This record gives sequence, C-alpha cells and structure tokens, in this order.
Amino acid sequence: MKTYKSITTKYMKVQKKRTLLTILGIIMSIALISGTGTIFYSYRDARIQDVKQDKGDYEVRFKNISKNQIDTLKNHTEFKDISIVQYIGFGKIHDTPKEEMKESTPKFKYTYLKAYDDKSLKDTFTINLLEGRLPENSNEIIIEKGALRYLDPNLKLGDKINFPFGIRKDSKDNEEVLPANGFSDTEIFEEKYEKEYTLVGIIKPKFFSTSHFMYDSITLLDNLKDNENNYSSYMKIISDKNKRGIATSVASSFGISFKEDNKDLNPSIDFNDPLLNLYGQNANALKNDSLFKVITFIIVLIIVCTVALIYNSFNISVLERISQFGVLRSIGATPRQIRTIVLREALIISIISIPIGFLSGVLAIKIVITLLGGVNFLSIKNFNISLKPEVFLLSLILGFLTVFLSALFPALMAGNITPLEAVRNNKNIKKERFKKSKSNNRLIKLLFNVEGVLAHKNIRRNKKRFIITVFSLVVSIVMFITFNSLANLAKASNSRESSPYYDSFYLTNSKDGFTDNQYTEIKDLNGVEQVYKTTFTNTRIAVEKNRIDPYFLDRYNLEDVYKDSVFTHGTIKTYDENAFKLLKSNLTQGNLDTNSLDDFDIIIVNKNKVRVDNKWVVKDFYNYKVGDELKLPKVDYTESRMAEDFLNSVKDSIAKDNTYSLKIVGILNSDPLDSYDDSYGLTIIMSNRTYENVIGNLKFKTMLLKLSDDKNTRESVRDFFQQKSVREDVMFDDFQKQVEEENQSTFQLKVFVYGFITVITLISAVNIINTISTNLLLRKREFATLKAIGMSQSQVIKLVLLEGTLHGILASIFGSIIGTILSFVLFSLSGALIEVSKEIPWNSIIIASLGSILISLIASLLPLKKIKNENIVENIRMEE
Repeated sequence: MKTYKSITTKYMKVQKKRTLLTILGIIMSIALISGTGTIFYSYRDARIQDVKQDKGDYEVRFKNISKNQIDTLKNHTEFKDISIVQYIGFGKIHDTPKEEMKESTPKFKYTYLKAYDDKSLKDTFTINLLEGRLPENSNEIIIEKGALRYLDPNLKLGDKINFPFGIRKDSKDNEEVLPANGFSDTEIFEEKYEKEYTLVGIIKPKFFSTSHFMYDSITLLDNLKDNENNYSSYMKIISDKNKRGIATSVASSFGISFKEDNKDLNPSIDFNDPLLNLYGQNANALKNDSLFKVITFIIVLIIVCTVALIYNSFNISVLERISQFGVLRSIGATPRQIRTIVLREALIISIISIPIGFLSGVLAIKIVITLLGGVNFLSIKNFNISLKPEVFLLSLILGFLTVFLSALFPALMAGNITPLEAVRNNKNIKKERFKKSKSNNRLIKLLFNVEGVLAHKNIRRNKKRFIITVFSLVVSIVMFITFNSLANLAKASNSRESSPYYDSFYLTNSKDGFTDNQYTEIKDLNGVEQVYKTTFTNTRIAVEKNRIDPYFLDRYNLEDVYKDSVFTHGTIKTYDENAFKLLKSNLTQGNLDTNSLDDFDIIIVNKNKVRVDNKWVVKDFYNYKVGDELKLPKVDYTESRMAEDFLNSVKDSIAKDNTYSLKIVGILNSDPLDSYDDSYGLTIIMSNRTYENVIGNLKFKTMLLKLSDDKNTRESVRDFFQQKSVREDVMFDDFQKQVEEENQSTFQLKVFVYGFITVITLISAVNIINTISTNLLLRKREFATLKAIGMSQSQVIKLVLLEGTLHGILASIFGSIIGTILSFVLFSLSGALIEVSKEIPWNSIIIASLGSILISLIASLLPLKKIKNENIVENIRMEE
C-alpha cells in the first residue's frame, strides 16, 4: 500500500455489493433529477413550437394601424421579425334559399379574406395546404376546403372565383356591425364591391363540422396604402424580460389601447398569450409565481430526499468500519486523514455515478416517450428529447453537492471517533438497567414471547441504527405520498377529459326534436356503432346554504332567496334507455332503477371543475347525499323569456312553495356522457317520464354518436351528414381527432406520472434494502451468540421480522404525517394554477405504509439466508 488513500479503493473492491448498491442509489437519484429537467425543458420547447405552428410565431399584435405606424414599428428598437396582415373583410359565397331557412339557420355563408405579406405566409404563420401552393400576388387566393361546396364543388386549382365583399349588419339592432364569429336571424349584407381571384390552393380545415358559416381565405399583401388603417403588425419583443410591459408602453406612445375584444376600427393591442405563458410571462403574475414555487418545491424535495438516502448509505458504511478507523487512529492516522478516506470514496462514487445517472435519466425518458407515442407525446407535434446543457450542469452540480453533503457528516463523525471508542465499537450501544427493562417488557413478552423482548431491547440498545433505518423508511414514504399528490394534481389539471363513449354529435334546431324515423335512420347508418339520445334544460334552483361548500359560498356572489337559501344554476337532463345503462355502471353512490326514477327520483352530478379567483378548482360544489331531497320550482320551462323574468318566476314559485320534491337516489362524480362544466351549476338527471312531467315536453334534440374507426367508413358518414345539413336545419360535429389526442394525452400523462412514482419507489426500495440488509449483516456476531445459547433459526427469523415490522409501522406513522403536510404545502403552492380539495391522501398512505412494511420484511429476510449458512463460532469470534 503506497498511501493511506488507497484504503478507499481497496475497501470498495472488497465491499463490491455495498459499493454497487450505493452507486445504484445515486444513479437513480441523479437520473430522477436529469429526467425531470429533461422532460420539463423538452415539453416546454415542444409546446413553444406547437403554439407557434398553431397560433403563430409572434408575441404581440398591434391591430387596426396605419402604414405610417407600421413604418415606425419596423424601425423601433424594441421589436424584431415584424410581419403585416391586412383584414380585407367578408366575401359572401352563398345565400340560404327561403325554403331552407329555419330558426337559427345562417342567412349567408361567407369567406373571411386576409392578405398576408411574404413573411407572414412563410415564417410567422403555419398554413396547412391540402393541395396547391401559396399565393404569389394579390390576385391569387387560397381558401378553406369547406367553402368549395358553396362556391362550386367542381372548382379546381387555376379556376377564377368572383364574389362580393361588404359589411354584415343586424337590421334589428340599429344596423350593428356583426362580429366574425356570430350571425343574426335578421342579418343583412351590404355589398361594397366585387373582386375576382384565381384559386391556387386549398386550406386544410382545423376540425370537421357542418355548422360553419364562415371560412378562411388568404391572398398576398403586395403593398401598403397610405389611406387605410386596417393593418395588423405581428412582432417579437427583443427583451427577454417584461415583454408585456414593454409592448404596452410602446403602444401607449402610439395612442394604442389594450382591448381583448376590439369590435371597432380603433387601434388595439393583444398578445400571443400561450407563447408568453410558456416563456414564464403570464399576464397573471400569481400564476408565474405559483408555477415557479411548484417547480422549486419539486426540485428541493428531490434534493433533500436524495441527500437523505445517500447520507444513510455513507453513514451505514462508516458505522460498519468504525473498528477499522480505530485501528488506523491507533497507528497514527489523523482525523483529517480519516475524513479524506470517506470523502475520497464519495468522490470516486460521484465520478462513476453522476454521468451514468444523467444519461440514464435522459435515456429512460426517451424510451418512455417512444413507447407512449413518440412525436405525438401529450398531443404535442414534433416532441423531441434533447440534451440540454443547463440540465447537465444542474445535474452535475446537484449531484456533486448531494453526494458531498451526504458524505460530509459521516466523514466528520468518523474523524471525531477516538481510537478507544472505535476499537470497542460501543458508541452506538446504550446500556439500560435490568429492572427497568423487565417492567417494560412484560406486555411485549406476553404478546410476542422472548423474540419480541429481544427485538425491543435491541432497538433500545442501538438507537442510532434504529433511527437511521426508520429515517430511511420515512424518507421513502414521504417521497411516495408527496409525488402521488403531485400526480393527482396533474390529473386534476387535465380533468376535463373527453368521453370515451362518443366522438361526435348530431344536433337539430327543430322545436320538435328528432323523430323516431330520424333516430332509426342514424342508428342503422353504416359506420355508426353507438347512439345516445339526450336533451336538457337550464334552470335556477334554490339551495340551502348549508348544502354549498363554504369555499364557493364565500367566493361567488350568490343571490339570497331566504335567510338559509341561495339561487344557483341548474341543468336538467334526460337520456334514452341505452345511456341510462351507462350511467348505472358509473354511479359512485346509490343505485339506478328506471321505475323508481319515474316517481320523481333523480341522479345528480356532484363534482365540478370551476373557475374561482382566476384559477381552476376541482371539488364537490354541493354536499348532497343519497336520500336527500331537492326542491325544484314549478315554472313553464318551455316559454322563451328574459333571464330576469325567468328568475322572478322561479322566486315566485319558491315563495309560494310551488315546487317539485325530488329525491336523490344516485350520485355521479362526473357524467360519462359529458365533462365537468365551467360553472357552479348542479346537474340533475331524470327519467324520460319525470322530465316530461317537470319540463312539459320530451323532445330529444341531440344524439351522441360513436363512429367506426375505419377511415373510409367514417368519411362516408361525414359525407352523409354534410349533404343532410344542406337540406335540413341540423348540425354534425366529428371531433374524433380531438378525442383521440385528449385520451392519448391523458393516458400518457398517467403513465409518465406513475412511471415517475415508480422510479421514486425503486430508489426507496434500494435504499431500504441497503439500510436494513447492512444493519443485519453487521449483527452476525449477535445472531451467532443467540444461536449458540439455544435460539432456533425460526426464532431468529421471528425476531428479525418483528424488528422489520416495528420499523415499518413507526416509519409509516411519521412518514404519513410529514407526507400529508408536504402534500398540503404542494396544493397551497399551486393555488394560482389549480385548487383541489385538501383531503388526507389515505390511498397513498395505505399503499406507502404497506409497501414499506413489506419491503422491510423482504430486506430483513434476504441477509438471513446468508447468515444461516455461516459458521457460528467464526461469527462469534469476528469483530462487529
């Protein structure tokens, strides 16, 4: 041996298993840090690209400005990458024939023409063409595919299109100019001029619907005119900080105001909010702060837990070698040299573990993403995992810092041990009085015999080892509970999931609803796999204050009816028999009997995802239980009237106690044929007969359809409804793509989050097995002595299992308390993003507690197999 430092490498070679376990624990911990950082940056970068493709590669827009203002902006030092768009206006492409005009049918079909400059066409906006090319002059046009059936279904590229441009007005309301996203039954079109264009491309629609009355079209912006001010300038802000403030300040100097919905031709400013939010510049400062706090909380928790786990490993390693350090101290080694031995071991392990851990984290994320859909991960286009320098540096710094802090205190402890204490190795043994031990052990002996007494005595004698082991288990339980709460938080934020039971709907505007023949026609249509009929009515309900969660009662301006009641919104629904079977299988409380429902029994949906204080909240708005009764006012629900008149009618019915008494027989957390509504309304589901008695009629106006996944069959169904919508006042929407993306996104999110928890569990399991196994192997002499005086192998096993169980139980108590507190802290930090009910995470606590006890028992049994076959005399002679 050339130097005392070589002791480190010799020890690591001799204790290969211990060294490998330590390295494995560090690798998984660093992998967790690098994986978290990699997925965060990759997700953010992919979302940025996704937003740029979907909405545009710009940060701020100045709308309705002049040529002179644009020239000034192009030379402004605060902006870059400026592109120009001119909103030309509405071109009429179709007049609805009088014989086809019905209630809520648009009188005209339009194209909304915009002129893009060259930069807008090629860089700022992503234009998806089904065929053709982009326009190259102001006489060429590209138009959305759906408009072709109103122009000419046989129209082809290169043909000429001629249509009038003008102003849309509502003749009933003082000729108010109508917005692009709305129409009126009394609409008139005031023609200004006609223009002819050459069709050079067809735009792919974003989604399929027969309800469109407005279609996009684009031409090239050749030049700007001095006498027009209908231009918009799309720009990026050079500064990376306070982008909103800079843009608003410049806008003010131009006399431009901030208006989110600018209906007139006054200049205004708006922002590409999704993009700025990803840059951490949300308009709501509380959201930015909340997101930063949540991310910081997760990183700090990972670091603290990692330090704790690795610290345990080094601490046990030091305890195992106390006698060795004592010998070194006896032959002249200084405390500094002892500390160097331990810290050198940490350095060598770090050099091996950290690079492997970083690459393992990135590789693991890449494999998971590939298995979960690759480039379509979480419905994000072009999702790619990339090696970020900042993630590597963060992992490197945190890795070395973590291992150094983990090894520092054990190194200091090793250096401070005196030679005598080290050789005797009794620093961690506590001597106790016999009488005291005898009185305390009677109950334990009665319950668990002599093995229980020995287990209890050993824990009391080796308090430090016991605390280290329990602490290791506590850390594991805390990590599991807290990260499981994080998973629940992520699921809550994505709780508006599409229903798996339908992927399109068919709606009629007819007062009489669908006829039986129409239902049969759709039901028997090739490609339609499932049909659910439904209809609903909105109302107002008087609810006792004590039935509403105080959280909502304090934040909503709910109108008092009496001293103990308030008005809330309500939705009354009914379904066909097919749908009621589905509802029955999704009940969380009570039961569903169609005959019972005919006697004014009801089912309610008790959970809402609502917007409160500019954040999402997911919890029960009401506290109704099965067996409770609701009072529903008896009013004419079929009569059209103003909201205020309807409310007065409801008040009058309540005052006269003119109400229906509805008994709750079942409760749903969510309607499987619907999703959480952004409202604080109560959803009431009735049978057909009860609905007809309460509402006054039963007219099914909506069919929820599940279509075939076969592409050709689905296309034929779309064609059928497209032709039908021209002749009849109906609307069909096929949102299969959105449903598939949302369902895939939800599945991927769950797999990813629970995969994250699995890594946490593996790290915890390795740590627990490492800690407990080492503790037991250090007690070979003790077990050999017990066997020598007559204890059987089965009694030794029982002794060890009792110790392991006690470790697990005590760790579960402390870990559950700390984990619950940290979960509540996490929910509080995320309050500006989303708020969920702060409930004790019993499921996580039970799983973590049982898991820790089970792992403790497994970890206890594994080394006993090795000890069982070893020589008793040799183990008694060995130094502990």
